[in-house]
Amino acid sequence: MLTVKNVSAKTAVEYFFRGATQKGAARWSGKGVEKLKLKGAINNEEIFSNITHGLSPDGSKFLNGRKLSSEKRRAALDCTFSAPKTVSMMALVGGDARLIEAHLKAVRQSLDLAELKYTKTRIRKDGFQKTIP
Repeated sequence: MLTVKNVSAKTAVEYFFRGATQKGAARWSGKGVEKLKLKGAINNEEIFSNITHGLSPDGSKFLNGRKLSSEKRRAALDCTFSAPKTVSMMALVGGDARLIEAHLKAVRQSLDLAELKYTKTRIRKDGFQKTIP
């Protein structure tokens, strides 16, 4: 099952670094993180906070064309992928590591597909707006 919700920068930082029960479970993914040279687990609060506030990882520049107030800014999408309870039980209680790996593979494939099919951005230049995938 997949649940998705928009979150503010403050909510994202608080969740990942103060409330998440599975620290290190969240991963950087997508083409954007390649350009920002990020990889692996989301485990650095300062870098994560900078990104969710629309800044470069080191906080030195804005990634957006314009600065938005934190009330108007959609900082992140929280995507939670959950296997059915029977699969979770077989994987965790039954010790079947193949099920865990299959779930992780399905999550990676789903994120890749979502990025390919559904992500877009708008670029403004010289008064014109262009939407790119």
